[in-house]
Amino acid sequence: MAEFFVRPPSYSYTQARRHPRYPARWHVLVQTQSYRPWDEVANLSEGGLAISTKRPMPTMSLLELLLSVPTEKEPVPVVGRVMWTDAQTMGLRLERSDARLSLAVERLAKDLQRL
Repeated sequence: MAEFFVRPPSYSYTQARRHPRYPARWHVLVQTQSYRPWDEVANLSEGGLAISTKRPMPTMSLLELLLSVPTEKEPVPVVGRVMWTDAQTMGLRLERSDARLSLAVERLAKDLQRL
C-alpha cells in the first residue's frame, strides 16, 4: 500500500483517431490580430491537422485558418481548435470546414494509395 504513494501510477496514452492522417505540405495562414506569416500543414485528415509553426497558439484556442489547397484557386477557410502543442507544432481538431477540404483530403488519400 505504501508503494502507491512512493511511485506515481503510469498511464499509457494512445492516440485514437477517427480519420487517417496524410502527410501534406500546404501553406496555412492562421488569422490572428497580430501579423503572422504563413505556416505549413505537416499532416491532415478529415477531422484535424498538424501545423508546423515557430509560434504555436495556446491549447484550446479557437482559430480561423486559410488553407492553401493545391487544387483550389482560392484559400479554403476552416475553423480549428488547438488540442496540443509542442515547440514547433500544434495539432488542431476541425470545428468547421469547407466541402472543398474534404474533397482535397480524399484526393490526397487516393494519390498516396497509388504510390
